[in-house]
Amino acid sequence: PEWISELHGFEWLRDLRSMSGERARRMAREMVSLWLQQYSKYDPDTWRADITGVRLTSWISFHDFFCASAPDDFRQAYFAGLTAQARYLARALPGHLRGLPLMRALQGLAYSGFALEDGDERLEQAFTLILAEIREQILPDGAHISRSPQATFEFLQCLVDLRAALIFAKLEMPEELQHAIDRITPAVKFFRHGDGTLAQFNGGQEGNAHLCETTLMHSGARGKAMQSLPHTGY
Repeated sequence: PEWISELHGFEWLRDLRSMSGERARRMAREMVSLWLQQYSKYDPDTWRADITGVRLTSWISFHDFFCASAPDDFRQAYFAGLTAQARYLARALPGHLRGLPLMRALQGLAYSGFALEDGDERLEQAFTLILAEIREQILPDGAHISRSPQATFEFLQCLVDLRAALIFAKLEMPEELQHAIDRITPAVKFFRHGDGTLAQFNGGQEGNAHLCETTLMHSGARGKAMQSLPHTGY
């Protein structure tokens, strides 16, 4: 199940983009095209709401990479596929999802609201739920309710990406979103080892130190690392 989730989430498009060049671009486009041919109709595994949300986020984030020089028939299929998945996600959420999987799904819904012409209602729906999940999932000391360092970082990453998308779209920033970023960042810093990786508590892995550093830089929050997290118990 984890392998299927990673494959159909398309976050690995980031790795192809890092290779750059026309060969990597064609390979990415071919994989997106194959997915559209084989999985364009609903399937309970590959269309699971959290996977669909990650896929939408990935396809929209890396659109400029794999759609460059793409033929018109690919673009038409791509946008039709985006629209179908976005409308499905709007119907499916919040459903039975909880925690980070729900946040990943909501990020994809929000991105579809930014990117597609009929997205205003989805954007409003997404941010209404996102702000509610901030209140639900983030403790007063800034850590994630799971007490997992990795979950705390990934929640921050979602919020930083969403803020960047709002700025790019020239839309108003919800104050609660910025306050959450300012509150979570010192908690993430608390969980980092000297080499920049995360402490491995409560199922969390050490993660990518460079990605963590980049996310903290883009957060813009100046707060220092917390000395303790009393609500989380550290």
